Amino acid sequence: MGDHLDIYQNYEIESDRRDELKAFLGENGIGTAIQWAGKAVHQMTALGFTQSLPATERMFERSLLLPLTPFLADEDVAWVIDRIRTFHGA
Repeated sequence: MGDHLDIYQNYEIESDRRDELKAFLGENGIGTAIQWAGKAVHQMTALGFTQSLPATERMFERSLLLPLTPFLADEDVAWVIDRIRTFHGA
């Protein structure tokens, strides 16, 4: 462990249909989150930033956080994967 401890609570994915995927997963009992309300730090106008970072902005439009915890059973992980694949027609 050393002198620090890393913890992980979300697994980040990207989808061109992020908002639809979020709704679909919610309907299937899978909670998700959109980090920082879908805005990158440079888009928070109250901070006074004026930069345009198209690649970063595109990523934040597509980004969705899935729950990540050691308490998820392998079957739970498989269920989340199956639902995402089903949504995307795989």
